[in-house]
Amino acid sequence: MKKMLIIMGLTHLFLGYLFYASIRSFDPLGIVGIYSSYFDAEHSSFTLVFGSLPSLLHVLIFSLLSVAFMKYRSINIYLAVGFWILINILFELLQYPFNGSPSLIPGVTDSYDVLFAIVGGLVAVLIVKLVEKQVSCKKQCPKPHSRFAFSLVIASGVFLSLGSVLPNADPIYMSYEELRGPLIIESEKPLSKAGKIYKYQDLLFVNEPNQGIHVYDNSDPEAPEYLGFLVIPGNLDISVKDYILYADSYIDLVAIDLNNPEDINMTHRIEGLFPYNEFQNIDNEESVYFSEIDKSKGVVIGFERRNSLFP
Repeated sequence: MKKMLIIMGLTHLFLGYLFYASIRSFDPLGIVGIYSSYFDAEHSSFTLVFGSLPSLLHVLIFSLLSVAFMKYRSINIYLAVGFWILINILFELLQYPFNGSPSLIPGVTDSYDVLFAIVGGLVAVLIVKLVEKQVSCKKQCPKPHSRFAFSLVIASGVFLSLGSVLPNADPIYMSYEELRGPLIIESEKPLSKAGKIYKYQDLLFVNEPNQGIHVYDNSDPEAPEYLGFLVIPGNLDISVKDYILYADSYIDLVAIDLNNPEDINMTHRIEGLFPYNEFQNIDNEESVYFSEIDKSKGVVIGFERRNSLFP
């Protein structure tokens, strides 16, 4: 019975690694390779089931391995399952920003992860009971085994609970000097992604998230005339009053004079007005966790994936 549980646990561990490493684009062992085309979350529309499956596998795998190294009693099955469910819930709670304060570890609390952890525990109980029926065990088996082996299972399982929050990317910065350089106006730029749209008098503004603002002469709404693209890194929001355009630029607020559409210029910048957000340029679908952010280097404009635990 012990061997069957160990084999099943290690098999699920290997398959879980392939799946988890692929959806995280994080493969410290370098063995995912050809499987990535099947599981790559950055090129596939994954459902909540796939996103929370690692929580199910974590509880299932380490419940089976724990039972294998414990003296067999029915109560030990439930103790092992309960322990690993609590470990998963604990790490979800540590990612929750209570009272608006920063979470203790990076990440996002997901109720589906908790639900799937519980399901993983139920599956583990079912598997152990099925194995128990197939294996004739007149003695209490398996007997107590090496405390070291059992401790290793517990320690590795707790460590792997950190899998969703281990650093898997390094930030790419834009220096403050570059961010706060002169206003650049491009005569032509194709609109690749529209953000906020704002109308003021005969002017129409279309934000391109984190890139800048497209400006149109909207005197003829049926045929707006393109005036140019204002390059404003980190821009998401727009407001205009008395022909002064106010726009955020990452942590700064800039004011741009629009009185003469032929001579648009920046008149003022308030530095450090908005909170620093290292994830502003990262899509919600990305699973990115930074080890640390050095704000003195500038604002984060992207990331590079890691292929190991260390930089």
